This record gives sequence, structure tokens and C-alpha cells, in this order.
Amino acid sequence: MFRAHLISLNDGQSFQNADICEQQDFERLGIDRLFGDLTSCFYVDKKCILLHNWSIKLIQLNKNSIKGKNSVMTNRLVLDGNITFSPAYVIDPETIGDYGIPLFFDVTGDRGGQLTFSSSNGIFMTHATNVASMIIDSDRNIGITHKLSFKKPVIKQSIQPRINRK
Repeated sequence: MFRAHLISLNDGQSFQNADICEQQDFERLGIDRLFGDLTSCFYVDKKCILLHNWSIKLIQLNKNSIKGKNSVMTNRLVLDGNITFSPAYVIDPETIGDYGIPLFFDVTGDRGGQLTFSSSNGIFMTHATNVASMIIDSDRNIGITHKLSFKKPVIKQSIQPRINRK
């Protein structure tokens, strides 16, 4: 079980200071897996809330900000519903344990997995399928984008006359 500053659901509900169950907590606490392996559970205000894992939009772990080893800087990270973080650092999945971040949205088949990121608002986790887009810098000038360039070439001319020297 871990504590989250905020958990937001796809339907707009949000809950502060939630204790979120991890998979190993279900049997110990006697929680029914109503949605099979994709059952999620959290406790808030003396209530136990059960839901399908995919109903969770975003979990804000805390208000800290980290860049993380091998993280990818994005100019803008957009989640479904036009929730935008700008800039954001996507934390390398191999290093999230180094920062005490749990792996909550596990990788199952081709359904994606967890995306962990940090912004000035804190450290967040979401299911990868909630990501609408990430905009990152690129200095590439190759491939189709280079071939389809419609800019006219600039021809520089010197304003000084040429002098023929022998």
C-alpha cells in the first residue's frame, strides 16, 4: 500500500490523501477482485473504493519534482481530456524504484503499462493508454520531413565586388 496526494478518475472524480492498495495487499486485506487482475482499490475518508484499473486517469504521488536518471524531457505532455503538463520529465521505468515510486500499472501483454513523470506540480503515474501526446525537441532534418521542405533556398550574394587578382 502506498499513499497518494491525489487520485483522479476518468469521470472527473478526485480524492486527496488516498491509501492505494498494491496487488499483494488484496489477499491480506480480504479485498474481492471484482474486475479480475485489473481490480484497483483505495481507501479514503474511511471508505474502500473498488474500481477497474483503467478508470484511473492520474495518480499524483506527491508535490516533489525530480528529473530522474535517464529521464526524457518533454516540452508538453498531454493526457486524454486535454490535461497538460509543460514541461515534464518522463522517468525511466528502470529507475522508478530508485525514487520509491511503485509500479502500479503493470505491463500486461500489449495493453501498455505505467508512465511515470514529474513536473513542477509533482510526481505522477498514469496508465500509458491515457497519454494523448508528448512533444519533445528534435533537431532531425532527415527523412520525409526533409524531403517535403517547401522553403526556397536562400542564395547569399556578397555586396562587395569581386576583384580578380593575378
